[in-house]
Amino acid sequence: MGLNRLNEYVYSDRLHVFVASKASGEHEKCTFHDHEYSEIVLITGGTAMHAIGKLRSPIRTGDVLVLHPGIAHNYLECDAKFKLINIGYDIAALPIMMLDNYKLPFFKIIFRIGMNSYDALKPVMTLNEQELEHISSRTELLHEETIGISPGAQLMTMLLFQEIALTLARYFHGAVLVETTRLQFTRIIAYLNAHYTENVNIDDLAKMSNSSARNFYRLFRVMTGCTPHRYMLRLRLNRAMELLRYSDASLKEIAFTCGFCDVNHFYRRFREYMKISPQSFRKKF
Repeated sequence: MGLNRLNEYVYSDRLHVFVASKASGEHEKCTFHDHEYSEIVLITGGTAMHAIGKLRSPIRTGDVLVLHPGIAHNYLECDAKFKLINIGYDIAALPIMMLDNYKLPFFKIIFRIGMNSYDALKPVMTLNEQELEHISSRTELLHEETIGISPGAQLMTMLLFQEIALTLARYFHGAVLVETTRLQFTRIIAYLNAHYTENVNIDDLAKMSNSSARNFYRLFRVMTGCTPHRYMLRLRLNRAMELLRYSDASLKEIAFTCGFCDVNHFYRRFREYMKISPQSFRKKF
């Protein structure tokens, strides 16, 4: 097993940050190796298997890995398009400005704040095409500054590194929020599917999503394409159509079974939605 050392990439009088890219085909002879520095890895093309010991995890374009010293890893089964960008950094030697950024979970991962546990084998996030393009372009600028001799190159290196770290932290935070929202709405949809015949209070649903009623309406439309009231109406009418087709229940019985306040309300809603009366629907089907 090899050990990649920081002095292979950084001169002793320079800031302890570097960028190293590996193009397609350069991982065929890669062996298990460790680093004496931390590393953010951007998968910029293709697919492979990330290996730590006997464990394997598939990685693909847009994936972001974070590795700290003491983690021996390798890339296996790399396809012809597999390529990546390594951003190496020495946590102990970087003058990182910590304001409110320490609150972001990704910062805690890359700087080991509080020794947050995470799975180094798997990607911490997956960037979309636009995000990957943006981070890649900023990384190119970072690389130019790390090897540059222009006045202020080290300061610019530090600023660009912190910008990239913060941008990734925001992407990570946004992804966590999206996933949390998705899980919350999965529970809400399951609740509506089970209770659509009842008088469901929308404010209670908003509380379930940990958001205001106004924001809940907006998010619900984004997630489902309709309002909560419209979604419940569809559930009630779908159930009504089943009863019209497969039962002999009267319209009044169907109306109350499906959660409508009276048969007239049911009749109006059914005709508005189906462009046909309940009686005609029953005869037709």
